[in-house]
Amino acid sequence: MRGLLLAPILMIAFATASSVALLRDASLRYVHRTPQVVGALDVDLASLRQIVPRGETLGFITDRNDVEAVDERLYGLSYSLAPLIVENTANRRFVIGDFRRKANIPIALTQYRLRVVETLGNGFLFCAPQ
Repeated sequence: MRGLLLAPILMIAFATASSVALLRDASLRYVHRTPQVVGALDVDLASLRQIVPRGETLGFITDRNDVEAVDERLYGLSYSLAPLIVENTANRRFVIGDFRRKANIPIALTQYRLRVVETLGNGFLFCAPQ
């Protein structure tokens, strides 16, 4: 009789402990969550829309090496600039540069033969051919 009663009690205790651990982990993830941000934050895009003709496709260059970080910045910028299209190429009439380090800016501008038209903020530069 003791063996028959001990197994269900152990199962209930294990299930309760497991549920408490799952609830604790879920509440900690909720408290320490990071917001999902879509778009380019702190970027002055209003002046950019005045300069770029409607229907123009913009280029995009960056000094980042992480493919996911590049895609995130590119898609966020595309979202913020809609209906303008932003492509991951430097072969466009206007190019947006995304730079984490200022030392990389002159190198990229020389490499792609660009000049800075306007600083947009948050690491973004609006560039055009020289």
